[in-house]
Amino acid sequence: MVNWSLTVSDDIDQSVRRFLAEQDGEERDMAVFVEKAVRRELFDQKLQAIKNRNAQYSQQDIMETVDEALSNVRASCS
Repeated sequence: MVNWSLTVSDDIDQSVRRFLAEQDGEERDMAVFVEKAVRRELFDQKLQAIKNRNAQYSQQDIMETVDEALSNVRASCS
């Protein structure tokens, strides 16, 4: 584990502490809350980057590529 030292606005601090106080068990742990939030944000940013990269392709092109890849995998497993 790594320790972080973070500075946030008073408003965010109070909002998070209020929210966590209403939760049960492990869900009250600020470190757990922050880690989940960071994981979600990283996932969302990566997903958006992929969407932006693939914006030039139609849904049909993407589905055809997926179908072709699946067919190749299934053929190699036979």
